[in-house]
Amino acid sequence: MFRLHSLRARVALYFAAFGALLSVVMALMMYQSAHDLSVRLVDETLTAELDDYIARRGRNPHSLPPSTVILQGYVREAGETDGVPDYLSKLPPGRHEVRVGTLFYRAAVLDRDNARYYLLYDISLKLKREQRFAQQLSIVAVAMTLLSALLGIFLSGAAVAPVAKLAAQMRHRRPEDWGQPLAENFHDREIEELAGVFDRQLSRMRAFMERERAFGADMSHELRTALAVIL
Repeated sequence: MFRLHSLRARVALYFAAFGALLSVVMALMMYQSAHDLSVRLVDETLTAELDDYIARRGRNPHSLPPSTVILQGYVREAGETDGVPDYLSKLPPGRHEVRVGTLFYRAAVLDRDNARYYLLYDISLKLKREQRFAQQLSIVAVAMTLLSALLGIFLSGAAVAPVAKLAAQMRHRRPEDWGQPLAENFHDREIEELAGVFDRQLSRMRAFMERERAFGADMSHELRTALAVIL
């Protein structure tokens, strides 16, 4: 019977816990690495696009900022108060995460030559991919945990089998079998040592019982002799 307080159950539980911990740590590391890489690629794209637009605007002041499905740029001269959406106007220079309705953007804000440049990169699709990746990692982590539990059950059965065998032999051992050493039936060093301990204890018990039997026989003989003299 597979009981939680049994040695086999504890070994299986430890395997499952170790597998779960290892799977979660690896999943978190993989997810964080993928997330950091994607953010770095987006930031590199924003930097390259901003530098390109600033260079073009330096050659042609009337050059328009990028405007594609993924990229959307804005520029505001010093002293101006319009031309930029409200959700961008208060952002300081740097990198920011911006949500507009159901869309998510990575925003780059840069001050250069008396002008403030804004560039948005649509990361909505990237976030959805990351969410799917996180779900896949979760499934893998659960599968690894279950696999670790099954492996723990299998290995615990193999590891505990000699102990169970020793317990079974001790349970069904009769007094007339006490003279047969248990240690000869086991080849694992730890189990052999444990069986040797049982053998020594049984040997002491057998010697004690023989002494008691001999003492009882002597007492019976002495009593019979005394009774014979009296009678």
